[in-house]
Amino acid sequence: LKTTYPATIKGVQDVEVRPKISGFITKLYVHEGQAVRAGQVLFELDNATYQAAVRAAQAQINQAEASVRSAQAGIQTANASLNSAQLTYNNSQNLYNNKVIGEYELQTARNSYQTAQAGVRQAQSSVSSANAGLKQAEAAVAAAKAQLATAKENLSFCYVKSPANGVVGNLPYKVGALVSPSSAQPVTTVSDISTIEVYFSMSESDILNLTRSNNGLAGAINSFPALSLQLTDGSIYNHEGKVVKTSG
Repeated sequence: LKTTYPATIKGVQDVEVRPKISGFITKLYVHEGQAVRAGQVLFELDNATYQAAVRAAQAQINQAEASVRSAQAGIQTANASLNSAQLTYNNSQNLYNNKVIGEYELQTARNSYQTAQAGVRQAQSSVSSANAGLKQAEAAVAAAKAQLATAKENLSFCYVKSPANGVVGNLPYKVGALVSPSSAQPVTTVSDISTIEVYFSMSESDILNLTRSNNGLAGAINSFPALSLQLTDGSIYNHEGKVVKTSG
């Protein structure tokens, strides 16, 4: 006996394609029914704003790196002042201890010594300030690089790509249309038809008869005979199919 059931043909998966950001479609690279590869660009959104954000983030990095270089130069200058003040202090101290100088020279050396001590403290303060400035500038560089990465990621979202290999479905939005992640319709659907699946429904009584005579549903699927697919023009598809799974 032969029984006929109405059937629906589907691909392995139908993936809805939606943009991750809002924008106007500026370019459309595919047409309906076109075979595409995973990662292939389907649409391009207006990206002028996001390109400007990338340039601004890069400029912030350049400015922050310049601040780092300035802070490093400040540290070098402060260290040089520190070394000079320390040398002056040591020379004055040696002259004073060895009594090489007289009273006038001693007073002058003492004044130089006190001045050198003040210079040492000032140089040490300058080094500390320069180190703090360097850390702040390095933090600004890290923050600017993070902003640049975000800006580049947003710019990449302007190029809507195919998530899988397959065939492009309907294109409800054309060039100039405003789309967003919350749009009612996806910008398109990519159907993976590398494997075709045919879905059909059987009556509950047929299912019960099969399961009872084959010790359950799994046994019924394994013992199910081969199936033929009749197309809409009445012809029979030249490959037979096999039942491989069933819904609950």
